[in-house]
Amino acid sequence: MYSENGVQVDFEEVTRLVDTADVFVVGFGTFQNRLLVDTRSDATEMPMVRVVKPISSPRARLAWLAKRRPSLAEPQSFTFIPWPHSINFLADTGVWDKICRSVGADLEPAVQTQCAMAFGELGALDREATLEILKGENCLTLWPPEDQA
Repeated sequence: MYSENGVQVDFEEVTRLVDTADVFVVGFGTFQNRLLVDTRSDATEMPMVRVVKPISSPRARLAWLAKRRPSLAEPQSFTFIPWPHSINFLADTGVWDKICRSVGADLEPAVQTQCAMAFGELGALDREATLEILKGENCLTLWPPEDQA
């Protein structure tokens, strides 16, 4: 299946990663922030869904997680999923619902709230990045603006 920008996504593989990874990070093509999903929980921690700034390496991300979620052991699996499409396409394809189900948002209202807040933040970042592109801000262009020509 192809998306609105023609890049093919292996939805079976994305679904498999969402189903099996303890922790996964989704990176987007239009902005730098990431979606961090930690499906692990224990008596003191619930699953976590959060928009985070990029970090230098997977090892640094694991250290970041260990500091914020000290009661949890190191994850068994940690995956990065590139998402070269819009946030709306993430929802339209059912991937967002799959992410929400992977953390139990349908069972835990606090996790459902985290998911809703993260999706809203991702949508705002996506809209902002799209507007910047349309205005020619923060991107390289082939032609200089008319006032500099």
